[in-house]
Amino acid sequence: MTTIFPRWKNAVIAGVAIVSSIHAVYFIQNASFDREASQIRTGRLKKELVETRDKLANHDPLSLQLNEMRGSLARLEERLPKRLDLHALEASVRAQASLAHVEITRLRFGASVVQEGFYVDTPLRLAMQGTTAGFFAFMDQMSRASPLQRVVEMKVEANDDSTTAAEMTVMFESLIDEGP
Repeated sequence: MTTIFPRWKNAVIAGVAIVSSIHAVYFIQNASFDREASQIRTGRLKKELVETRDKLANHDPLSLQLNEMRGSLARLEERLPKRLDLHALEASVRAQASLAHVEITRLRFGASVVQEGFYVDTPLRLAMQGTTAGFFAFMDQMSRASPLQRVVEMKVEANDDSTTAAEMTVMFESLIDEGP
């Protein structure tokens, strides 16, 4: 063994040196990859920290705005009826038209549609004829009447006999009916 060892001594040392060098290059390369991954992770965490700080900085104003919106929503819910009585609503619209000396030629309720998850829009399509002053008096009475409504479509034409013909769609709003 002593005779073989001196002959292979340089080759074994060279082999060990090559294996060690390859091993060292592998560790250096992995350390470089780990460093890049760590930098990417650190960048993401810094960005997340900035976003969280921004959210926290905006928390108080957003909280105040949300509380204001809750008050507005509560006032709106107070104004919205729990349920629309379409027969009573039709009688009310006809009475308002009669007081304004306007003749309703067509009155029809459409299908109700849920809006924003808490209230229902029920359209009323109507056509009418009368004087311009009567039409404006009718619109004034409608705008002041309960339940909450809004005119979403209107077409007004002057007739030859100095009367006004109008067609409109009025949306009446109510809370979603959740029970009997």
